[in-house]
Amino acid sequence: MKKKNFYEANKFLIKAIAQLESEKTLGISLVEYSRTIVDRPENYAKIANSFAGHAVHLQNSITLRELRFWCVRVLEPKGHSLLNVSRRISEYSTDLVEKRRIENPDWSNEMLGLEKLPVRISEFVKNVETLSNEQALKPMKILRDEELAHLLRGVSAERREQTANSDQRSYSFNDVFRLADLAVNLISEAILIYRFEAHDDAGTRKIVRSYYESYWNLLPKFSDVEDR
Repeated sequence: MKKKNFYEANKFLIKAIAQLESEKTLGISLVEYSRTIVDRPENYAKIANSFAGHAVHLQNSITLRELRFWCVRVLEPKGHSLLNVSRRISEYSTDLVEKRRIENPDWSNEMLGLEKLPVRISEFVKNVETLSNEQALKPMKILRDEELAHLLRGVSAERREQTANSDQRSYSFNDVFRLADLAVNLISEAILIYRFEAHDDAGTRKIVRSYYESYWNLLPKFSDVEDR
């Protein structure tokens, strides 16, 4: 019965890990582009006082909104979220140890990191749980549900009560960046635990950030080149 249960869990984890890997690519792009527009007055000056600047302002606004959506999406308790992946990994940790051994029969236990894997899984589960309960995430969920996604502001009594009882209605984009960075790291940890596959996220971030910095460096000051 346990093997059958793991077969079902395995099907879930294959799909969930693949989706989270895709989400990680998006998350890195969102957070690195957002870092080029938050508290960057020199970049804002390039689009200020111009007609064309409205288009870039829309692009910036959508990016900042989607970054907050992204944080909530990967950390909520449904679908192929980090929280559900961590729960499946925790439940079938013994099977995952055996899975790694079967998929790499020529590797020693030390090379496979099998002795450390249970501790790694435990730390991963704990860190996902901690991040999912971050105070800064609560107002972001309210923002998504009531003000951005469904235009339900003032409708949900449960949400109004939650807001009234929260000391963290507001948050900064530093909070958002921190949540996103930690979520990206945890997605990579899930991939490492399940697939035994390591990713160079730092290198990817550096490359992606350089693209967006180049975009702003090459962008002219719109007000200087527009016909008036």
